[in-house]
Formats: sequence, structure tokens, C-alpha cells
Amino acid sequence: MSSKEKLKDVIEGFLKSKEPGVLALKGPWGIGKTHFWNNCISRKLVNAEFNDVITISLFGQSSIEDIESQLLAHFLGSELNEDVDDSGSIKRARKKFSNLLSRFEEYLPGSYGKLAKAAKIQYLSNKSNLVICLDDVERASKDFPIDELFGFVEKVREKQNSKVVLILNEEFLLEDREKKKIYELFREKVIDIEITFHQTPAETLLVANPDAREFIYFEQLQASLVALNICNIRLTKRCLSHIETILHEFEHARHFKLFAERIAQSVVLYVWIYHTFGSELLNLIGKKVILDDDISDGEMTPYETLIKRCREYGYHGAEPLDGVIADLILEGYLDSESLKVKSVSVEYGLREIEAREKLWSAWNIYSESFEPDEKVMLLEVLDVLNQHGEYIYPTQIDRVISLFRGLGSQAGCAQIIDLFLKKNLNNRQKFVTSDSSGIKFVEDEEFRTRLELEYRPEIELDLQTAFLMYREGGDLSKARLAINNASTEALMEALTSGKIPKVVATTASVLGDPEIKSERLTAVIVALGSDGEFGKVRARLLLGLEL
Repeated sequence: MSSKEKLKDVIEGFLKSKEPGVLALKGPWGIGKTHFWNNCISRKLVNAEFNDVITISLFGQSSIEDIESQLLAHFLGSELNEDVDDSGSIKRARKKFSNLLSRFEEYLPGSYGKLAKAAKIQYLSNKSNLVICLDDVERASKDFPIDELFGFVEKVREKQNSKVVLILNEEFLLEDREKKKIYELFREKVIDIEITFHQTPAETLLVANPDAREFIYFEQLQASLVALNICNIRLTKRCLSHIETILHEFEHARHFKLFAERIAQSVVLYVWIYHTFGSELLNLIGKKVILDDDISDGEMTPYETLIKRCREYGYHGAEPLDGVIADLILEGYLDSESLKVKSVSVEYGLREIEAREKLWSAWNIYSESFEPDEKVMLLEVLDVLNQHGEYIYPTQIDRVISLFRGLGSQAGCAQIIDLFLKKNLNNRQKFVTSDSSGIKFVEDEEFRTRLELEYRPEIELDLQTAFLMYREGGDLSKARLAINNASTEALMEALTSGKIPKVVATTASVLGDPEIKSERLTAVIVALGSDGEFGKVRARLLLGLEL
């Protein structure tokens, strides 16, 4: 039995009891207390054995007279509309009239006003066997007399033989010392049953949108809400709204499901950050590429607490789309142009993932068979290269070539190498990167020789020259290849050379180039220390500021 079902049983038992009573339904804001009461309890009491069921919000109310006026307006409105099937406009006119009658004593002078007020109280006192729900108790006016509220509730219970339900955020109410003192004094005398409303993030999601299970990103969204324990309906609805706003731009994306899941993960985190830590920290986290900050062993700052939660969530830095998502939450509108620009690199990454999965599927023909058919395998690999060759890296195809070498298929190796190079004529950058996917890690001699013969000019470009091209102009495609291909040691040496003033001056431009693999270059700059020119660059990097 779920927590909501247990609560429902308790409340229904309270309402079925022949004795009058007072029940307090407690819980944080936005968790769904009012929704639960209106949809799971109150609606089912329409034909029950009560003369009337009324729900009144105390939001902004300043006196018991305000509550009595709302009750009188409700009763008068019901009587005016009784057994009449009028148009909506007539019913609205009658409602306004009943509201006016409910505060009639305010418009009468002297003793006439007192007489009208006494008549109102007498009229209300004659109503019995009611269910009155007083919602938003903690949101009443600051000057609202809590002691008089308890007196009113006690009168309704005892004199009018009725049930009263109080819906409140107890934590907020108890923040006011005076109200806390009065509340704790009267609660045991007046309130018969106290229950706390609990709702899981999964339940909250289905309350926010009953059709959420139909969303292609439902599982990721639910997992993200659970990870951050978001049980607030309004926040959940906000997440859904932002996700749908962004996904509208990707309706025809090839990898829509993966886009949707990544966007859902970031949106939930950023909405949570915004409402828990504020806009300043969201702006910082949403633009910070690497969350490499140290966390102190002692009492943590809000920023350190946030970093810790982000890492637990599985978030280690902003990806291309995240800055746009953060801006949507901060500014309230979507920068569609920026989104399209950023989505290009995300789409490329997703295509790389798809290509890798297809390649491994072809590989599995060998690994999962006792007598693999060499021709079938070769056709599968060539088909993958034809469809996805530009998204496959040298070291990935190097493993496949090694497999065919082992099978003695030299002709098959040649076909694979030829097709791979053909598919990558306009995609040379990945051939010379220095990470685990580049030329320097290719083991097959024939494949490595063909790659080096094709791309040696880009590989041999001087690093210092590459950096200075950003200042003095030149073919930046060659500069990018040289910088991305360089080892960490080579980058350290280039940045600490005799040309350091000029090289440092170009560092910001290099890091601002979206085609540069900036994470490793950033790490090199950080490692160089905090003195001089590098100190300025390093400080801005660590603070997540623009260079």
C-alpha cells in the first residue's frame, strides 16, 4: 500500500466517524496536499452524509471575520443557485451578489452594522454537519490571530457538530515565534489527528502529468527527480515545461531519444539548483566545463555542498547544450539560435556513439561465433564504414584490422583501410588527436603508415607557430590539428618557451575555439601555477569566467 493510500484510509476513517473532530494535514509547500484533498477526498464527499463540504484558503486573510464572510458567501451562493439551471453569466452575477451580501454589515452605519453582523453569525451557527477545510493556514496575514483561529475551529467542531480539516506547512508556521507558542499551546487541545503528507518523486511526476509514462524520456526524467528527491509538483511541472520547450526544436533529430534524455537530466538538475541555491550558483555551474573544485573536510560552503551533490548526481561539468538550458531557466525564454549552434557538436557526439555501437555489433559476429564467416564479417564492417565511417576513430578501426590480420585476410584489411580513408577525406582532425583515439596509438603498421603519409604536414606543424596563428592569422585548421595532436608535455614546453608573452596572449582565443579540445589545455594552464600572465588566465578559468 502506498503512502497516499494509507493517508487516504486515515482521513476517510476520520470523516466516517460519527464524532465531530479536527484533522491537520501537514507537509512542505508544493508537495500536493491541496491537490490530494481536492481530488482524492473532497470530490468524493459530494454525495456523502454531510450537509455541505467547503474549502477555504486562508492566503492573505487577516481575521476570523474574513473566514466567516467566505463561508456566508458560499452558503448564500448555494441557496441562490439551488435547483436553477442558469447560464454561466447568471451564476457569476449571483456569486458576486452573494459575496456582497456576505460583507453587508461593513456598508451599514452604527447599530445597523452590528445587527447585520449578529445576523450573519446566527445564520452561520445554524449550519451543522459540515466538512470545512481551511487551506494555507500558514499563509494567512502576518497579523492573523492564530488563537482566534483555534477558537473558531473549536466552535465549529463542538457547536456545529462538524469536521474541520487544517492544511498547513507546519515548518513555516513555526518560524514565527509568537505563532509557534500559540500553536503548540492549542494543538493538543483542539487537533485530534495530525498526519504528514508524503509523496515520492515518481508519484509527484504522475500528479504533475498523468501521461508522463508516454514520454520517450520518462525513465531518465523519473530517475533524475528521484536522485534529487524532488517532490514539489510546481517544480516538476516547471521541469516538464522547460524540457518540452527545448525538445520542440529537436522534433526531427536523428537521435531524438538520446537528446531528450540528456536534456531532461540537465533541466532537472538546473531547476533544482535554481530553487535551492539561487541564480548566481546556477549561472556558474551551467557554464563551468569541469567541476574540479576541492571540497573542504570541515563545514562546507553552499558552493561546496552544491559541487558534492552534482558529483553524486553524476554531473561533472557543462556540456555544449547546458549553457543554453541554464539561460532558459534564468531568463525565462529559449535562445533558439544558440541552441541550434550548440546542438551540432552534441549531434556529432551522438553519431560517434551510434557508429561505435554498430562497429561493435559487427565485431560480435566474430566474438559470439565458434566458426565466424569471414565474408559476412567483412561485409558488415564495410557497411558500417559506408554509413558511419566519418564518426569512427583510427584506434577503433585498428582493432578490427587486427582481427582480420589474425584471420589471414590481407585483402580484407586493405579494403577496410581504403574505405576508412575515403570516408574521412574532410574529417582529418581526429586522425592527429593525442588522446587514445589518434594516430600515435594505432598499432597496425600498414594502417599507421597510410595515415602518417596522408596527414604528416598537419602533424609536424610547430606548436608555438600554431598558437601564434590565432594572433597573426593563418590556416587555423592546421593550428587546431597541431594543438589537438600535441601531448601534455609538448603543450607545457610550448607555453613556457621564450615566446611566452605572445603565446599567453593567444591562449584565450585558442580556448574560445569550439574545435579545440580545451579540457586538456585548461588542465595544462592550471598546472603551470598562479604567477604572472598565466595566473590571470588560470584564475578566470577556475572561477568559470569568460576569458
